[in-house]
Amino acid sequence: MTRLRFPVVRPIVIGAVALLMTGCAWFSSKSVEEPTPLNKIADAPRVRVLWDRDTGKGTNKLFLRLSPAPDGERIVATDAKGRVIAYHTVSGRKIWQRKLKRPVTSGVAVAGTRVLVPTSDGELFALDAATGKVIWQTFVNAEILAPAAVVEDVAVVQGVDGRVVALSVTDGSILWTQERAEPPLSMRGIAGPRIVGALVLVGYASGKIAAYKLADGAQDWETVVGRPRGRSEIERLVDLDATFAVDGGTLYCAAYQGSLAAVDINSGRIRWSRELSTYTGVVVGDGRLYVSDDRGIVTALDAATGEPAWQQEGLRYRGTTAPTLSGEFVVVGDSEGYVHWLARSDGHFVARKHATGAAYLAAPVVAGDTVYVAARNGDVDALRLSVTR
Repeated sequence: MTRLRFPVVRPIVIGAVALLMTGCAWFSSKSVEEPTPLNKIADAPRVRVLWDRDTGKGTNKLFLRLSPAPDGERIVATDAKGRVIAYHTVSGRKIWQRKLKRPVTSGVAVAGTRVLVPTSDGELFALDAATGKVIWQTFVNAEILAPAAVVEDVAVVQGVDGRVVALSVTDGSILWTQERAEPPLSMRGIAGPRIVGALVLVGYASGKIAAYKLADGAQDWETVVGRPRGRSEIERLVDLDATFAVDGGTLYCAAYQGSLAAVDINSGRIRWSRELSTYTGVVVGDGRLYVSDDRGIVTALDAATGEPAWQQEGLRYRGTTAPTLSGEFVVVGDSEGYVHWLARSDGHFVARKHATGAAYLAAPVVAGDTVYVAARNGDVDALRLSVTR
């Protein structure tokens, strides 16, 4: 299976971004769209940088969503070289650091007293959340590009080859495995599994989403969200790489060059779908969905019907990350190191901070009234929107 090193976007979006494929073949386009210029925000509230830390090599020039994971008074970050660091959420003080000497390919997941760290070698490490000590490591035989999904004592990871593995958080023993063939060409990235009740929801590069029983891995249902179209293999990419959102009994998911869909979790029936292409992620809150499409445009939609509520085109071609909700705001990062606060009501720009000169690939993370962002160069920043102007 050949996986594109970076998310592939239509030529008008990224243009000269080269797409590295296994076999050392390179592709590029001559059409380049410039990022939309940013206009000054009138009467914008101040964004304070509470602290700024360097975790190391960052993504090491790879397309990796190395998002930090908050855990009470700690937030845990990693770089592609295997350095894992826990910081105090308020002060930024380093609590512990561990060097795994393995390439890390995803953000970490916090599971109670464990921090789960995946590697490109197909291993999953469990560190003690208080000290960083390695508790166990398990070989799952698949490169993992998304954080583990965790509920109680069960963690579920998904490999780029379609393998899904459930493990015990206590000792790393494998509980069950699901395998399926993926398309010969796909984007480098996965949405990652999502556990909802007794089901594990998994999206695939084929555009399909499947539900497995958490207890034993047996398949419960499967449905199609993205249907391949076009003549070339690249035109027919329909990967489900955008992170899922769940609200009640509905799963919201989106495929690249496919659709944004609302899926009934119990049956797999599609309640509604709307043509929309993204590889970042979907979030839901107060009856609305928020998504950044493959052009960087942020859109809010009615969660019940899929009808658009507003669009913010001021981030077009800026490599906008998946959105995150923080109070009355939608927060996104972009490829030039800016973090943007948009009003959830109508999408207008409220505030902006140029926190770093490097791109953001992972969505911002929110804990309380603080927004944490991890840049491609390894910088991790804690930001807070001031109430006074």
